[in-house]
Amino acid sequence: MKALRIDYLKSAGRLDECPRHNLAEIAFLGRSNVGKSSLLNTLAGLKRLARVSSTPGRTRRLHFYKVHGPTPMVLVDLPGFGYAKASKSEKNAWTKAMTDYLNKRENLVGVVLVTDIRRGGTDSESEVISALEEQGRQIMLVATKADKVAKNRLLNSLKTCAKGLGMNKASSIIPFSSKTKQGRMELWAKIEELVKGADK
Repeated sequence: MKALRIDYLKSAGRLDECPRHNLAEIAFLGRSNVGKSSLLNTLAGLKRLARVSSTPGRTRRLHFYKVHGPTPMVLVDLPGFGYAKASKSEKNAWTKAMTDYLNKRENLVGVVLVTDIRRGGTDSESEVISALEEQGRQIMLVATKADKVAKNRLLNSLKTCAKGLGMNKASSIIPFSSKTKQGRMELWAKIEELVKGADK
């Protein structure tokens, strides 16, 4: 895959602050501290596109990144859900912004839901999948930290994730590693396919 130019576009705290453009958007969503920012950086081939922190819940706004190249698009880093050190009012504000975006954003053509392969899928992630499906959103499932699992146990770990997420097949989940770059090409291919399909 050729190197792409990816530029920071804008951050938004509300739906009406989101940038106006005519490009398809792919959103990245996951529980706090699931490795979403690291995944974005690996996908982009950049070390500091998205802020990486050991403290859960550091992404508190919607961050937009424009991808240039043969398949132009915008990647959107959404706040994590679950545990975060923040006040109730702060959590409510970014939860509303994220919910409004997922429900109402016309540019949004797909959501990459990021899960930790070692957790086996959680009830909260399963609930998010159900909510996205009700909205008719296209979902791509990615299990991060695949390098933390022995190769001979990878398939079983994916099956456990699939079961926890209410999915029938483990093959619907892309194993991903920011360390080894496993899954990077496969995820990009799925994203580009979705974006190209939305342009037709």
